[in-house]
Amino acid sequence: MFDNVAGYAVNTAFSFLAVIPILFFWLRSLQQRKKSPIVSAPVRLARRFVRASPPLYALGAILGGTFTAIIAAEGDDTADDAIVYVNLVSGLVLYAADIGITLALYLCTLGSLYAATGRMTWWRLLRLDACVGGLLLLVLDLAFFGRNVALANGATPTRIDRGGILWLPLIIDLTLLAVTVGSAATLVYVRGKLGRKGAGLAGDLGRIPTLLLVASALWIIRCAYAVATTIKTLIPDWTENEYQAQLIVYPMLELWIGASVLALLTMVVRNAVWTDPAARLTASAAMAYDGEEYPRQPPPAQGGYYSDERGHQMDSRGPYGDNK
Repeated sequence: MFDNVAGYAVNTAFSFLAVIPILFFWLRSLQQRKKSPIVSAPVRLARRFVRASPPLYALGAILGGTFTAIIAAEGDDTADDAIVYVNLVSGLVLYAADIGITLALYLCTLGSLYAATGRMTWWRLLRLDACVGGLLLLVLDLAFFGRNVALANGATPTRIDRGGILWLPLIIDLTLLAVTVGSAATLVYVRGKLGRKGAGLAGDLGRIPTLLLVASALWIIRCAYAVATTIKTLIPDWTENEYQAQLIVYPMLELWIGASVLALLTMVVRNAVWTDPAARLTASAAMAYDGEEYPRQPPPAQGGYYSDERGHQMDSRGPYGDNK
């Protein structure tokens, strides 16, 4: 399997190059655009995942690139324990990063949904859903990693190893795919809802579902690819040519799509509509948040009230102000 080093060399190059945009957008996500806090609670939580995922993604890319670089340099079919552990840790942290990106996309979708509908009844349950679901997927990730480490250390394979344990990565990939497809469907509804409300699709608020739809489409491609390759590994029926092609395609559909989705999510969580009262008012008079209290902004200089495009008076707190 290791006699052709070209696939490993290309994989190594693409993996290391992907680290550059991943770290760039991580640094961008750490910059706070406004001193005002993010009003939407789902988006606040999403920002934490957006900030936590890139370091894991970069670490996984570096470890994976190191693994393929060593194989390409040695050019044989022997791999010592250290190389095997490097590859296992790479898979562990990449799955953790994939889970974080999916949760960030899901939570940003919730924030957009609340903004479009103004219905916040279930938001706490849905946010709890995201945290609990993410934790369960991480447990599956750790279980798969731990058992692989045990097997690498010489543990005797059991019936579970030959059956159930091999399905853990497939369960993770299918769950991420289902969540992403659901987010994309919700965003289609949100985009139409904003248009029907007269909010338009040109302002800060209107751009958010569009950016998230693009991110969802890219992430669906990544998740579908992961499901397909996992199923093929479970069968298994890889040919030499297929394996070499997969080495080249993998960093593009996993790491480079991941970097693109992180870039889009960074743009979403840094959007002024979540932090700037003026941007909230001008983006849409229909803008609604998740019902949390937030500090009253200093009153405007003239008369103490803003007026939206329909002539309604509202104070500086936004649509939940005292309409006159």
